[in-house]
Amino acid sequence: MLTGETMTSGRRGRTRSAVVVLLQCLIVLACVGVTTAIAVNVQERSIRSATAERVLDVAYSLAELDQVHEAIGLERAEATAQLQPLATLIEEAAGVDYVVIADVEGVRLTHPVPAQRGEVVSTDPAEVLAGEVFVGTEEGTLGPTLRAKVPVVVGGEIVGAASVGILESEIAAQFTQAWSSLMPWVIASALLGALLSGILSAVLNRRIAGLERQVQELGVQRRIAEALREQTHEFRTRMHIVHGLVSAGEREEALEYIASTVPIDDGVERSLPIADARLRALFGALATELSEWGARMQADVPDDLGMPTSVTTGWWSLRICAAMRERPGRPACG
Repeated sequence: MLTGETMTSGRRGRTRSAVVVLLQCLIVLACVGVTTAIAVNVQERSIRSATAERVLDVAYSLAELDQVHEAIGLERAEATAQLQPLATLIEEAAGVDYVVIADVEGVRLTHPVPAQRGEVVSTDPAEVLAGEVFVGTEEGTLGPTLRAKVPVVVGGEIVGAASVGILESEIAAQFTQAWSSLMPWVIASALLGALLSGILSAVLNRRIAGLERQVQELGVQRRIAEALREQTHEFRTRMHIVHGLVSAGEREEALEYIASTVPIDDGVERSLPIADARLRALFGALATELSEWGARMQADVPDDLGMPTSVTTGWWSLRICAAMRERPGRPACG
């Protein structure tokens, strides 16, 4: 039978279980989210670093080509005619968006857009023409690009500059592709973590519920033991009172005290022709107990019947309990 305390405890247990599962799922999602953010940041840095290294390598390789050294000192039209095919080939082979070669005055000799050839570069070439190397993002004629610019040196003299770049939109597309390939693993990790967390929580909750039931049972047993101790103490106190009255010769007072404590039906006891006083008292107690349940005791006892042992007494009690169970509407013995 479920008591109010048990039902309340069950509701608390279910609420606690739900909270624990929710917290565990949030922790898993937070861990996956933080890990994913770190992975995304690392991936983005890796893509940008690899792209910067690639354009710088292509720019250095371009600036060291003999064909570039020979053509860059020619008339601009002639230089463009010789270098543009080379620039286009490098763009296709290296996978970059533009290859620009400029002369010592910063005028473009090559460019993917024909109209931009023969024009001054869109960014200040002074540092590169002074011998500096630049790697970074700048706004150009094609849009924002991650580019590398290096000087072209012939015979120890700077005669121009080589610039190689990749559009930022292309880098973003590479990052999106990498992120798209990572997302299924992130989702799978989150789902798996939440599932394992739920399973672990269910196992732990079952064990905790078992321990709580044991604790409740121990509490009930402890309360029963305390009640029994109180009843034993009360019984001993009453026996001491009876003993004191009997010892003082106050027989009537002792009988009155006993009668006020428990119901006494001594009719059967007086009517039984049994010499043993304890046995007569036993039958009197049995008769009184039966009368409380609306029953009446009739006994045919031999004159030589002696006081039964504890086992026989227990058998009598069981017979009485059986008789009480057979009467409809009467509670059974405990």
